This record gives sequence, structure tokens and C-alpha cells, in this order.
Amino acid sequence: MAHAGESLKVRLMTISKTLGPYPHRALNFPPPRPSNASRNKATCMQCGFEVTLLKRWESYGAPICPKDHIRMEQTQPGVIEAEDSQDDSIKTKEIRRAVSKK
Repeated sequence: MAHAGESLKVRLMTISKTLGPYPHRALNFPPPRPSNASRNKATCMQCGFEVTLLKRWESYGAPICPKDHIRMEQTQPGVIEAEDSQDDSIKTKEIRRAVSKK
């Protein structure tokens, strides 16, 4: 891997001082990928192999397990229920937190 030489480092430091502070917070690269928690999945009941189903292929049904050559069982994304004794606003926050962790 190549590194910047002394002359390039000095030149970049001069340019950064001329430009001043960054106008907003740092950018995150690569951007966060969407979670697969909300997608349907299929699981092989024999070996436990799990695959995420894309919406495009959902209408065809669950795929065949590549190891056992049997049809996998399609599972829906989990729904989390909160207890009735808690305040409604706390319930929705906990449900959102639990769903976003998957």
C-alpha cells in the first residue's frame, strides 16, 4: 500500500487550513445497508439452513434446500407484543427498538 510522502502531507495540510472546518458532520461510507429483519425467510427443517426471500421470488414459494433437497418452510418476520401494564408510548419505543436490533 502506498503512503503519502512528506511534500504531499504538507500540501494537504495547507489546503485543509485554507478551507477551514468541515461544514457538517462526517459522512459515513459505505452507507448503512437495509436490514433483512423485515423480510420473509425460509428455513430447512432438517439441517436448519436459512435463506432470506426477496419479494420478487416470494410468489414462487419456499426454495429447495441445497443440502437435503427438500422444500424449505417459509417463515414470516416476527411480531413483538408488549405487556399491557406499560404505558403505550413506552410499548411502541420498545417494539421499535427490538425490531431494529434484528
